[in-house]
Amino acid sequence: MRPFLLLLVATASAYRAALSPRQASTVSGCAAPACAAPAALPTARCHLLLRGGGGGSPLLVRLVERLASTIETALPASTILAIAIALEIGATTCMKLAALGSGRWLVGVGLGYTLCFSIFPLALKRLPLSLAYAVWSGVGTAAAAIIGNACFGEVLGRRQVASIGLIVAGVVGLNT
Repeated sequence: MRPFLLLLVATASAYRAALSPRQASTVSGCAAPACAAPAALPTARCHLLLRGGGGGSPLLVRLVERLASTIETALPASTILAIAIALEIGATTCMKLAALGSGRWLVGVGLGYTLCFSIFPLALKRLPLSLAYAVWSGVGTAAAAIIGNACFGEVLGRRQVASIGLIVAGVVGLNT
């Protein structure tokens, strides 16, 4: 149970490091006044923790903040996005493996999604949301279809391949 708590604190700290000062002024991370939620809501406590408003080991928080800062400055935004996508694809594959057999794969699901959603905001600091999310979802969808076919024997016919091509074309269209 202790490693899970450390991972949770590390994730919260990474989100805290990824939030810009403007985003930190609202509960939901959205700068629009309509997005702000009253402090009495249960989500407010969670977001206060994500912004560093309480809980967590100060040493671990500083370590994770330094790691996030190093990743953010040392790697190009596209590389950070690629890492987040790879983690998401790995977590999705682990979810399929957990559904087919051992529940041990659920650890991979939890770690993969926790890490990918912790890294994705670092890419969003330097990439437009529409571009980053289009690439994330397009590559993730295409990879899931290919992995499903290659590893799990799922059907990948002409219609599915054409649909993947349309997804790729849409992502390319957003990039130009």
